[in-house]
Amino acid sequence: MVPGVYDLAGAAITLSGGILTLDGPGVYIFRTPFALTVAGTVNLINGAQACNVFWHFGSLATINSGGVGTSFAGTILSGTGVHFGTNAVLVGRALAIGGDVTLDSNTISEPTCVTTLPPAEPVTPSPSSSSGSVPRPKIHIEKTATPDALPAGPGIVDYSYAVSNAGKSSINNVTISDDTCSDIKFISGDSDEDDRLDRGEMWDYQCSMKLTKTTTNIVTVTGESSFGKSTKDTDEVTVVVGMLKSTAFPLSAASTTVPKLPNTGIAPQQEHVLFGTVLPISLIALLMLGILRRQQLLLKEKSY
Repeated sequence: MVPGVYDLAGAAITLSGGILTLDGPGVYIFRTPFALTVAGTVNLINGAQACNVFWHFGSLATINSGGVGTSFAGTILSGTGVHFGTNAVLVGRALAIGGDVTLDSNTISEPTCVTTLPPAEPVTPSPSSSSGSVPRPKIHIEKTATPDALPAGPGIVDYSYAVSNAGKSSINNVTISDDTCSDIKFISGDSDEDDRLDRGEMWDYQCSMKLTKTTTNIVTVTGESSFGKSTKDTDEVTVVVGMLKSTAFPLSAASTTVPKLPNTGIAPQQEHVLFGTVLPISLIALLMLGILRRQQLLLKEKSY
């Protein structure tokens, strides 16, 4: 039978020991105001599914009336009840409006509709209109150190690495390495947990180590696009350990030269003696000679 609505208003439906084949995808509806008696099997082929088969009866539905292990399919809606014989199997549902549903070592499973989709067509990447090839991935990394200097001497430094996607395609197989700090740990950033660095994501890493001397270390991050194109970026940080040494500059010769008196041929120490002692004595001697000379002239005038 093919999909459709079957109204059987003149008599009850009886399936006695045979096979009812429903052929093809679609909805099957069987309706009658009378009873249903089944002692056979319902066979579904070529896309027919139990979830699309419906049996509507106004009276009692008896499944496996002969007790020989009937296999039935579809949703049964009865006006007075649904009775199952021993070992009868139903792929579907059994509903009784004005009666009961009785079971006897039966197996009932829910019908599931399977939607068959056509196979997906392979996606061919469209070439870039400008370069004639797929976009090249571009990864970027920024590295910081906390603290960025250790003036008091050796200590622990925490390095932080921020990795981002600066290109147009997602980046797979992201790896990060530092030439000095080896225990790098991923902290967070993969928001959709797909192990791909997508645009808008920022992956954070950290690494800690003790520095005993001024150190410049370089971090390298690599990855590749789904088309196999690779990308790479680096960054470096210098941490100064200990106090910086200051450079002493000698004073210029001009600043250390003591001003001198005009060159008199006398040593500097003697210049002080000349002006402090010799010169005053000479002046006194000249004054006394002048007084004696005046007295001599006065005495000479009196003698005349």
